[in-house]
Amino acid sequence: MKFLYIMKFIFFTKNGQFRYSYLFPIIGTVIGSYIIFMIYSIMNGMEVQISDRLDAFHYKYYTEDISSIDQSNSIQYVNKGTTEIGYISHLFYDEVINVHVLDDFEGYIDNKINNYIKIKNDIITSTDVLIGDNLANRIGLAIGDTINIYYPSNMNIVTNQMPYHNLTIGGIYDINVLNYDDCIITSLRNFDINKFDKIKYFFDNNNKLHLKENTIISNMIINALKIEKKLYYFFGILVIIISCFMLFQTILQSIREKIKEISIMSILGLNKGKIISILLLQNIILITIMSLIGLSITNLTIYLNLNHDLFNFIYDSLPFNVIYVNIMNVETISMLCIINTIVVASSIIPMLIIYKRQSYVRF
Repeated sequence: MKFLYIMKFIFFTKNGQFRYSYLFPIIGTVIGSYIIFMIYSIMNGMEVQISDRLDAFHYKYYTEDISSIDQSNSIQYVNKGTTEIGYISHLFYDEVINVHVLDDFEGYIDNKINNYIKIKNDIITSTDVLIGDNLANRIGLAIGDTINIYYPSNMNIVTNQMPYHNLTIGGIYDINVLNYDDCIITSLRNFDINKFDKIKYFFDNNNKLHLKENTIISNMIINALKIEKKLYYFFGILVIIISCFMLFQTILQSIREKIKEISIMSILGLNKGKIISILLLQNIILITIMSLIGLSITNLTIYLNLNHDLFNFIYDSLPFNVIYVNIMNVETISMLCIINTIVVASSIIPMLIIYKRQSYVRF
């Protein structure tokens, strides 16, 4: 009963009318939460899918000196290979590209890039190549076409002969990240390994082996996305802060209007601590409900877009799919805690201000 009485005491004026100024912080909280969780769904969707695409193209860890690891550890590398600068020629087109060569070419296809191959032969052999769809479309290549790949870095300066391979396209992949769709991937068996200066030995996990880490995967892109997401979160939190500032002002005005009633409640035994606790609990429940409404609207927006093609004006320009917001996710819970922390400050500070200014009031 005390809780309901305090809620009525705060939300209604002396004349018994609802204090409509509460609607602005409530609506602002819903909008701010919607912004935060929409950013969550977009940025996390991008992070998950970009990470998956990068992992499908690269091995995350590598070393150029396998001897020290093999002598002290039973763990073997997953694959080995390197990257060559190639020059391809097909009909009237030619272009300089990166050629990624791998020893276990078939294993790489089965375990890494297979999900991103758009079209391929039933059987891909070591004499075939995988080619990115951007390069294939630009030059006009298709499955079964033969291309000449020259290697300027291995050119014999005495005979002026440039080594080359005549290879068949066995598959076309679509990673759609960076310039990976402008590359060619093939088997190391097509090359003389002694002509390479540095062969890299690739691992799926570090396993405390002090391996080198692929900085493209671990730092440049994913970390940039995380920083960008935090910056975007700031705008949503800013809306929440503005809403809580309005809530602060509304509560302050409400308490000032009813300072005499607060004195009477204090005389009847409802001290300052109880009043603050009830007010705090009330606002936390209210803002949590509004935040969950913002979360629900976000998931509803995603559902309507994925299943009914609505809200295309939001999602059409995105290169990746968004994901639903999971309420049990640590990041989601953290954002709810941040919102409630701001609310706690907005709830307690007005009471303390009134308490200090009106020292004659007995709480």
